[in-house]
Amino acid sequence: MKRSAVLGTYRKELYRSKFCICPRGKTQVGGVCLAESMTFGCVPGQQFDSVE
Repeated sequence: MKRSAVLGTYRKELYRSKFCICPRGKTQVGGVCLAESMTFGCVPGQQFDSVE
């Protein structure tokens, strides 16, 4: 599958979703996933192992 087709499918799924799961990155904030989810209108959700 071509990269453009994969990205197109990814974008369509984000547009259709109400919530997007953003895995925790190296920083406290989700980084790229957090920004993408807000750009596409999803509510970003993160899961943490513990609450500080």
